[in-house]
Amino acid sequence: MSHSGSTSRAGSYTRESLLTTQVKIFFNRTICGSGPAKDMIIEALRKHYVSEIEARGIDADNIVRASLEIKIDWWTLQIAINTGGDIVNIPTDWVGGVNPDLTDLIDAYLEYFIGRSLTRGWRWDYNRVFRLDAILEDLGIVDDANPPPPPRYSDALEGIMVNNPYLPGVSHRLRVDTTY
Repeated sequence: MSHSGSTSRAGSYTRESLLTTQVKIFFNRTICGSGPAKDMIIEALRKHYVSEIEARGIDADNIVRASLEIKIDWWTLQIAINTGGDIVNIPTDWVGGVNPDLTDLIDAYLEYFIGRSLTRGWRWDYNRVFRLDAILEDLGIVDDANPPPPPRYSDALEGIMVNNPYLPGVSHRLRVDTTY
């Protein structure tokens, strides 16, 4: 039986597959669409190594003028999976099937980034329950003996943090230099 008008359907995801989907969209739109870096982050995410991923907009003076982060508290997320169930239902009409808060933050970040001709940069941080040397070995990452100097953060970064309602322990933070 069909009904006239709009219908609402829900998509079912596991919490971890939803998180992976969000990270892929985040990576595709803010950092790069494909390649070994993205593959490495997805593998590190699958193994729960990643605690934070940050896209950076860096100016010609090596100053971070914009950043967008995904932070993951695996302990809180695992508690949610164990007590609240692993399956979540979200509306399929959301862009990419993910929480619109992240999509809106990505759009705002890209608008700021493109409007100021910034260079793309990124970083990730690891879950401290693992040893960094073991993570790097497992992922096949060779530590650079002479890395370039890391960018400095602007003192004028201001922003917002949004908690993901479908992924307890996952938050998104957008910061931009309001004076640049």
